[in-house]
Amino acid sequence: VNASESVQVLGFSPVTGRIAMISARTTGSGSGGNVIISTGRLTALNGGGVNAVVFGSGSGGDVTVNASESIEVGGIEPRSLQMSVLSSSTANAGAAGSLTINTRRLIVRDGGRIDTSTVASGAAGSLLVNASESIEVSDTPLRSPTPSAIASSASIVDESLRHSFRLPPFPTGASGNVTINTPRLIVRDGAQVSVKNEGTGNAGMLQVNAGEIFLANLGSITASTASGNGGNIALEVNSLQLRRGGAITTTAGGTGNGGNLKINSDIIVALENSDITANAVQGRGGNISINTSAIFGA
Repeated sequence: VNASESVQVLGFSPVTGRIAMISARTTGSGSGGNVIISTGRLTALNGGGVNAVVFGSGSGGDVTVNASESIEVGGIEPRSLQMSVLSSSTANAGAAGSLTINTRRLIVRDGGRIDTSTVASGAAGSLLVNASESIEVSDTPLRSPTPSAIASSASIVDESLRHSFRLPPFPTGASGNVTINTPRLIVRDGAQVSVKNEGTGNAGMLQVNAGEIFLANLGSITASTASGNGGNIALEVNSLQLRRGGAITTTAGGTGNGGNLKINSDIIVALENSDITANAVQGRGGNISINTSAIFGA
């Protein structure tokens, strides 16, 4: 899709009974196609989205979005609670493709998600986000099934969906790596930047390279697993601020080992019950390495 000004993917159509989507899928052993969008502004709202999906054993296609001005992903469709998404995912044995985003400003709000994911044995793809000005992830609505997020995940889905798509009770595929490059990253109001695996596989690596990271009002950067080894988090940043319950955590449940957490920052401020932690339930907690000139905390 080449649109010099804008692309809009918006909500639900009462005529077709379907949610607006730009999508490439594979349902058999063949590989899925790629999705490439080049435009000035991309908007995906009220359940609309762009994705590549695997329903078979073939590999999924890659998704690439180049938006010179901005990308906005936000809102959920109120009937189905479908989230607005830019995504690459697998619901079978085939591996999901990668997701690459290049833009100036990225906004993910009101339950919107940018993610790569698996709910079965196939591996989730990698996620790369380059935003030359800023990224803001915020505002999760009460009815949203998941928080606003930039993520790679292996998730357990609702039982009715498992029966409908003949999915396993829990995923065994690995979640992918997430890399974010931007001068300014804001995560607030319960939103997340994360790598997560709720099945038996390992979580991916989460790398953020930023001039400033601001986490507030329960906004978080997390890596977690249910029983596999926790993912690692690496932050290269000039200024890191955590306010009002902001958190950076690596966690492993079951017998898995927690991921390592490495922060290189000129200044770190953590106030108002904000935390930097590495945990494990039965396994070994991850290491925390912080290199900084000054830490301010209360």
